[in-house]
Amino acid sequence: DRQIKHPLIYIWLDLIYVQRKDEDAWLNNLLEGLRIFPDCYELNFRLITRLYENQEYEKAIHYSKQALKRNPYLTHAYITLSEIYYKKQQFEEAVVYYRKAAELEPENVELNFKFAKLLLMLRKVDEALPIYEKLSKEESFSENHEFLYWFALYHFSFGDSFRAEDLIKQATDLNPNGNYYFYYALILVKNNKYREAIQKMLEVRQQSPGPK
Repeated sequence: DRQIKHPLIYIWLDLIYVQRKDEDAWLNNLLEGLRIFPDCYELNFRLITRLYENQEYEKAIHYSKQALKRNPYLTHAYITLSEIYYKKQQFEEAVVYYRKAAELEPENVELNFKFAKLLLMLRKVDEALPIYEKLSKEESFSENHEFLYWFALYHFSFGDSFRAEDLIKQATDLNPNGNYYFYYALILVKNNKYREAIQKMLEVRQQSPGPK
């Protein structure tokens, strides 16, 4: 048989097999394509992403690492590995791959946000702070309540508690949920604003009413 000479054939076949929901066919097709075209970005991306989405994490880890041995600049492979290790609660491993991905795509704000959140969770404060400071200058994050919340938690624990108060207020205004109100109250207590803190705790109860 004549060998297929272009990776687009495999990409086209992949579209057909996915539409048919034929998992064995698309997997064998992509693996065959990568055997012939191991450096094809699109084939690697489709295989790794599909395995991740199907929660076949061990296979996704295997093929991501295999792809990185051939090409250490595949950002999506690092991101996939970091996401998998995060889900597996292997946080130190996740940090390693988030860091490599962020080095390759320093302007990827979503990636850097996830990386900074994990660093803060692991109390790697010195590394998290410059990332948060950089992201805070991004216009797209000025109305991102999750970013504002995590940046507030950073300042509450390690930085400026009055800046934390301002950030948590913005987050709560954008997304008034019980968890945000709870930390808003804690930050107010830290800033000796006890009356306002009591009011926020009452708002927590309104947001998360107990059994009647």
